[in-house]
Amino acid sequence: MIFVFILSLYMLNKIVNPIRNLAVYAQEITEDKSVPVFKIPEWYFELKELKQAMLLSVRFYQNKLTDVESESNIDPLTGFYNRRSLEKSIHDLDFYSVILFDIDRFKSVNDQYGHQIGDEVLIYIAKLVRKETRDSDLCFRLGGEEFLIILPETDIGAAKSLADRIRKTLKTTVSPIGKPITVSMGIGSYPNTANHFSEL
Repeated sequence: MIFVFILSLYMLNKIVNPIRNLAVYAQEITEDKSVPVFKIPEWYFELKELKQAMLLSVRFYQNKLTDVESESNIDPLTGFYNRRSLEKSIHDLDFYSVILFDIDRFKSVNDQYGHQIGDEVLIYIAKLVRKETRDSDLCFRLGGEEFLIILPETDIGAAKSLADRIRKTLKTTVSPIGKPITVSMGIGSYPNTANHFSEL
């Protein structure tokens, strides 16, 4: 009887311990994504399947959260970053220049041609800006017809050259309204022009 009792305890321990470890892992992964995945004994088929299903679910919802977070920082019309992501983007930059611009008389574009054409103008400008900027440059739509380009590790002379290039290209290219669109632009550089981004 003692032998049967000890054998039962041993077998129970072999069965229950992996289940307990899986439960602890499930609890820990909700608090810390970097928790290492624990091993399950080779013979424990059911628990291995359960673990696999749980890991697939965790990965699925982590990807969903990443997608939602990414979408919340992107303007759906232009594909540029939105105002919400601005502060996070400049936080780690030590030296950069900015180009801030808006479309001249954009309200009259919407009034005369309709909001759908107005949206096409915004998309047209975003495509043109993306073509002129580098992969490392950060483009934002701050709202309405106002845009911001942040140029990391770029002096004000290079920012002026880029701003002039964009302005001249827009001025000489036919837009969705059948004629060129003009923009008003301002440039600055941190920390040369201002000591803080809001001041810049």
